[in-house]
Amino acid sequence: VEHRRCVTPIITYCNNLCYEGVLAPKKTQGPKVAIPPMFGVHVQGTALKSSSGSRYNEKEALAIAAWLYTNQAMLCDKHHSALGSIVGIVTPFKAQIGAIESALKSRGITGLTIGTVHALQGAEREVVIFSPVCTHNDAEGRLFFNTSPNMLNVAVSRAKENFIIIGDMG
Repeated sequence: VEHRRCVTPIITYCNNLCYEGVLAPKKTQGPKVAIPPMFGVHVQGTALKSSSGSRYNEKEALAIAAWLYTNQAMLCDKHHSALGSIVGIVTPFKAQIGAIESALKSRGITGLTIGTVHALQGAEREVVIFSPVCTHNDAEGRLFFNTSPNMLNVAVSRAKENFIIIGDMG
């Protein structure tokens, strides 16, 4: 029941969501940085469907690229590593992976792990950015997230120090 991957605020969220409080957080928080362990950046974008039927949100992808561009030096300095070793991006939709890759490339950012929640199960990063794609008025997408807490639990628990949602906070 001891949990040593994630800092306490992150695993406490998972503990409450899925584990009925049985996990015992054991990782202490590292040096203070300008970003809290869990937070969100509100983006009022639009969820669209690709030709394959997958969903994407271009405004959200651009916001992720902008946030990383602004914060990459701070993250690399704190962790003494390249951005690709520090940050992973998780989304439930395959089409969003392409949108994020394109947005990152436009900012000169490459080498990050970007994948669906299922593809990143078992992976971990210091910082995980979650791109939900869906918006507050997107009934179809919200149903996808509400079927089980397991998907969100996997996404959150990949983050060792910071879990950031960049999307529609509604």
